[in-house]
Amino acid sequence: MKERRSRMTRTILALLAAAFGCGSCTELHGTAQAGYAQMAIDGRVALSTAGGGASIDQDVKSAFGIGDPQGAPYVRAQLDFGTPVITVSAFTFDESGSGTLDANFGNITGGTPVTTDLRFTDAKVSFAFDIPFGPLKIAPGLAADLIYLEMNVRSTLSSSSEELKVYAPVPLAFVRAEADLGLLGLVGEFGYVKNPNIGDVEGTVWDGEVMAELHVTRALQLFAGYRRISVNGNGTVDDQDFAVDLRVSGWTIGGGLKF
Repeated sequence: MKERRSRMTRTILALLAAAFGCGSCTELHGTAQAGYAQMAIDGRVALSTAGGGASIDQDVKSAFGIGDPQGAPYVRAQLDFGTPVITVSAFTFDESGSGTLDANFGNITGGTPVTTDLRFTDAKVSFAFDIPFGPLKIAPGLAADLIYLEMNVRSTLSSSSEELKVYAPVPLAFVRAEADLGLLGLVGEFGYVKNPNIGDVEGTVWDGEVMAELHVTRALQLFAGYRRISVNGNGTVDDQDFAVDLRVSGWTIGGGLKF
């Protein structure tokens, strides 16, 4: 699995290097944005006992006490070489909560009260090619979502604990649409993949984002948007089978500079 991830990382770096190599072909334009996101996670997760065994998925809110909106830093940058356009965005958030397991979670017995620490991080890199249609641009291409999920679950009745760490660099078929309405710009992005080849992890991932940009001056802009990531997959980590059916969603707001 590490070897396949390494190959994917080298592929992404090669694409970025090729894009920067085209910088002399056209005038470079770019945007750097930063702001605040409020993201929440919901859905279901399962973890088997060590060495395998039956496991029933359970709701993250009732079983683990997580799922409330959390503040998160949000960054996004775009380099427009004419062809191609490279966009990078990222956010991360942490959450802690308490709940009661609906079923066994790894070696922790169902019905046990637990405390949970969660960390979710997503970094998206897209490599797209603009096709202009007047004020509208359609940009098909490829993207990669680098998803990191960490859950630390501890029994409040004993020393029993379980840790689930999933890191998945997920390749996506990708398309972006942009509309320039003068003072207002609209952006929509969508990526999707089913059963990507990433070692011991498989499933379906889609990632959608919409954003409105207010051009205050030629260089300064304000933005507000909404992001939703859906992950439905399963795999094996540290000799334990896991399954997730999770959504991470929320709104973003901030400002940026164009150059």
